[in-house]
Amino acid sequence: MNKFLIEAKQTIHASISVKGHWLHKISEEALAAGREPALAIHIKGMESNVAERDWVAVPLSVFKRLSDAE
Repeated sequence: MNKFLIEAKQTIHASISVKGHWLHKISEEALAAGREPALAIHIKGMESNVAERDWVAVPLSVFKRLSDAE
């Protein structure tokens, strides 16, 4: 987990809007720290037996590197 700098957001509702300035902020901070940016989202109001309430979003370039590493 030290490889990532994580911004955490949560909502009591069933959905959340991802703001561009969140992504910009975490990207800048991660770059300055020499880490990868990630956005952790917790959706308390979601009613599902299949989908988890906790998700992590990373830039596509990071996802591709992680996927290719397997």
